[in-house]
Amino acid sequence: MSPRSLTALAFALAALAVAIAVLRGSAEPEASAPAVPGDAARTPVTPPQSSLSSTEATRPHLPGPALAAPELHALLREQAEPVAAAVSIADLSVTDGSSEIRLSEISAGAPIEVCAGRALELSAQVSRLPPGAIERWVWPGPGGAELHPGGVVAWRAPEEPGALRVLFQVCTDLGGRRVGVLAERALALAIRACAPDGDRDGPSGAVRLSAVPRGPGGFQFTVALAESADPVDADAVVDYAWSFGDGRELTSTSPTVRHDYPLDALVAADIGHLVARVHLRRASGRVDTAHTRVLLRADPGERERGAAELDIARPRLDAAGQRWLSAIAVRAHDGQPVDWQRLERVTRYDDERVDIAALAWDEVLDIEASLAGGGFRGHVVVPVASVGPEVKQIIDVLYGRGADGEEVSLSWSSFKRAPSP
Repeated sequence: MSPRSLTALAFALAALAVAIAVLRGSAEPEASAPAVPGDAARTPVTPPQSSLSSTEATRPHLPGPALAAPELHALLREQAEPVAAAVSIADLSVTDGSSEIRLSEISAGAPIEVCAGRALELSAQVSRLPPGAIERWVWPGPGGAELHPGGVVAWRAPEEPGALRVLFQVCTDLGGRRVGVLAERALALAIRACAPDGDRDGPSGAVRLSAVPRGPGGFQFTVALAESADPVDADAVVDYAWSFGDGRELTSTSPTVRHDYPLDALVAADIGHLVARVHLRRASGRVDTAHTRVLLRADPGERERGAAELDIARPRLDAAGQRWLSAIAVRAHDGQPVDWQRLERVTRYDDERVDIAALAWDEVLDIEASLAGGGFRGHVVVPVASVGPEVKQIIDVLYGRGADGEEVSLSWSSFKRAPSP
C-alpha cells in the first residue's frame, strides 16, 4: 500500500473514533447527575416549628403513583447509600382527631384511613439515634417530593381523596449529595371524604401536650388548650389521665404534672425515647387525646461506675421448662466492696410499651455462692409464665452502693425473643 493510501486510512480511522465517542457521549448520561423524571425536583422544606395554616408547602401531589425509594432519592437529587447501624423504626402512627392509629395495630399492607382536609400529626418511634443522625418525613409524588425534618410532624391531609405513600427515614449526611440511610419505613394512607362535622381541626388541633426537662430523667408535662377549644365553663375538663410510656400512670385534676423516669434502667435497656399521652375527660363525656415524645439521655456528669465486674451467660431453659436461667458472676474490685440493695426489671413489648418493676435483688437472683466484697455467683431467673408472646426483651438493672457511698449499677439482658424467620 502506498504512503498516500496509508495516510488516508489513518484519517478515516481517526474520524470513525471521534464519531463513536460522540455517539457514546450522547447516549450515556453523566454519572454525577441522576436522572430525574418529570420537571425539576421541588423540595420545599417546612421546619417542625413552623405554622401549618398555609398547606401549600406541605400538600403532597395527588393523585399519583407511589414512588419507590430509589426514585424518591432521585427526585431529591440525592445519592442514597445504605449504612449499617443499630437503629430501628419500631412503629409509625397517625393522630386524627381524638384517636391515634399505629401501623403495628393494623393488618400488614393495609393503609391507615384519614379524612380529607383534616389536621393530623405523624409520629415515629425510633430506637436511640446515633450521633449526627437525622429523622425526616418525605412525601413523594409525580414530578416532585417534599421533605420535612423531625420525628413528629403536624400536617393537614390533602383535600382530594386518594392514596398516598409517606416515607419516614433515619439518615446521616455523608457529604455533598451523598446521604446515608440508616433505616426507613413506609406508611400507606388512604385519604377519604368524610361528612362535614363542623370541626375540621378536631381535638388534635385543640389540645397540645408539652414536656419540659426538669433535671436528669425528669419532665414537667403541661396540657395547653388552643383558643378554638371549648370554653371551660361550657365543657369543663373533669380530669386528666396520664400515661408516661414507662408503665406508670396517673390521674389528676391539674393540667400540669411532673414525672421522673428511671433513667438508669431505661438507658441500660437502650431506650432512648418514650411517648407520653394524656386523655382529657370532659363534662359532656367527650375525651380528647394528646401525646408527645421525650428524649432520655444519660447524665453527662455521671462518673464511670467501675466498682464491680459482671459475667453473664445466655439464657437457657431449665430441665422442667419452667424457668429461663442465665449463669451470672459478679466480682467486686479490690478494696471496693459493694452493698447490693435493689433491682429493676425492664420489660419491653413488641409495640414498644415498657414496664418497670422494682424488686428485691434476691427475688430475681438465685445465689449459689457469695464472693468477697459483695460479689456472688448464681443464676438470673425469669419464669416462663411471665414471658408472654408480646414480650420482646427483659433487662435487669442491679443497684447498690460502694464503700465511698456512691451508687453502683450493673445491667444485663435476662431474656430476648428470637426474631421471626
